[in-house]
Amino acid sequence: MNVTIKGNIATLTGIGGMSGVFVKVQELGLNTFSVASVSKAVYDLSFPMTRDHHMLFAGQIHRYNAEQRKKNQHLEQKGPNGGPDGTPPQGGTPGAARTVEFENTLAIAA
Repeated sequence: MNVTIKGNIATLTGIGGMSGVFVKVQELGLNTFSVASVSKAVYDLSFPMTRDHHMLFAGQIHRYNAEQRKKNQHLEQKGPNGGPDGTPPQGGTPGAARTVEFENTLAIAA
């Protein structure tokens, strides 16, 4: 099962069987959701996220935001306080590595 996030909508893909969908709805405490059939035994479950879901899917949300920043680099703020002069922002670690490619990760809270 995979999770994709677009805006505030989370989609769980590849859920086996309708009973698996019911289990996920119960686990996540969903009141509003949408189910789509991918094949006879595989379903996708989409739902608007609440505050609790934001904490549960924090890793995927950060990844989604990073991917959006990478796609829209022309919208990134430049310079101190977002100035358009192209000077580097103040603070941070000079020479720190920037992530260019993303990999699937699993975040587990301690």
